[in-house]
Amino acid sequence: TITQRTVEIIADPAGKTYGETDPQLTWHTEDTVAQAELGEDDIAITRKAGEDAGTYTITASAKDTANKNYSYTFKTAEFTISQATPAVTPPTIIADLAYNGTAQDLITAGSTTGGTLEYSLDGTNWSENIPQAKDAGTYQIYYRVSGDKNYEDVAAIQLTEDAAIAQRPVEIIADSAGKTY
Repeated sequence: TITQRTVEIIADPAGKTYGETDPQLTWHTEDTVAQAELGEDDIAITRKAGEDAGTYTITASAKDTANKNYSYTFKTAEFTISQATPAVTPPTIIADLAYNGTAQDLITAGSTTGGTLEYSLDGTNWSENIPQAKDAGTYQIYYRVSGDKNYEDVAAIQLTEDAAIAQRPVEIIADSAGKTY
């Protein structure tokens, strides 16, 4: 009687960054005889479905066409999807602003491929709203990305140029006046 050789098939850990395609999943065994004889006709490697950043299970299983000289045990591995770094297009300063008595946008919006773009005038208080100012003066503008499940945070960045609202030129005209001596 020739009995089946028992072999442990070990799924290899793998991973990718969010948005990339999956790498080829692989397996191995410590049994050098089995490693030399077994191939993709024998062992199937799959991972739990999911495309969000996180950890998923990789499993190995014997195919219907698997080599019948072996009995199989299987060991799982982890498939990790890492958060991606979002691409960011910075906001731009609006030029030639002048005091007009109302709040004005200081920048045109930037954009990001992931997460939420936020703005600040002080580097502390953040909002998705475009920063505005009413009074004449210069204003420092900061932006950052608050990441989400699939995208990392991007640290605060100060624009290299300050936004400015120019003073409104006003001509003061003295009224003519007179008196009788």
